[in-house]
Amino acid sequence: PTLYGKDVQRRPMSYSFTSDFHVGPEPTRPGQLEHIAAAGFRRLHWCWDWTATNRYGPDGTARARGWLAEAGLELGDTHGTCPGEAREWSADPEQAALGVVLHTDRLRFTGGLGGDALVIHPPEGEGAELEAALERQIAALTDLVPVVEETGVRLAIENIWPASRNAVVIPALLSAFDPDHLGYCYDSGHANKAGDLDWLVEHAFPRLIVTHLHDNDGTGDQHLLPGDGTVDWARVRAELAAVGYQKPLNLEVVMSERYGSDEEAFLALAHARATEQLG
Repeated sequence: PTLYGKDVQRRPMSYSFTSDFHVGPEPTRPGQLEHIAAAGFRRLHWCWDWTATNRYGPDGTARARGWLAEAGLELGDTHGTCPGEAREWSADPEQAALGVVLHTDRLRFTGGLGGDALVIHPPEGEGAELEAALERQIAALTDLVPVVEETGVRLAIENIWPASRNAVVIPALLSAFDPDHLGYCYDSGHANKAGDLDWLVEHAFPRLIVTHLHDNDGTGDQHLLPGDGTVDWARVRAELAAVGYQKPLNLEVVMSERYGSDEEAFLALAHARATEQLG
């Protein structure tokens, strides 16, 4: 069959869910995982602590393993941490070093739980500032390659906005690193805001290893359920199928005020929207 002029092979869909979905105070993590599984999701994208500097280590990994087992979920992939005081591309040597330490911790955490990828963000800035930060990021990620090989967990560069930043960073990283070490994370909401899906399909989709799927109206990073914004989900389905993406499709949505405060109802609606828009 064809869709948007693409030859696609339909397959039974399964879905993953991103853990960090509460806007306000959240209930216990084990309880959230149980609700995610009860809604029909089978995998988790671990996004808790993505702006924190805590390290999980062996004890934190063992604790998370127990939570996932009790809920009946598998870990698919993890969001790397990128707090302002610990970014591997920082010009501050201490901040850059801490960024590498945290990525090392998250790579081992992900590998220890059976996941296969760790999502990272592009550096910030523009022009010469961005180019310099990109050089520092490549150097830092090169230091992480032995940990990538040790754990079997690949890095995944995520598209952000504006489109001009993606156009500088993504090709540079994909060319600097072997596909066994670094791939690409497609964020549908960021692409909708940046307006660069055509470019991403050509330059990044061949290295796709993680998905962050959510909607918005094109004006902000709203993390809405699929169908509540202006993302062309038929196009998204076609492009994912065209590159033969096989992992469960991952929702990265937020339980904002528009969806109410009933966590179980929100998760059930999220799974229904995934089936409707992505299945």
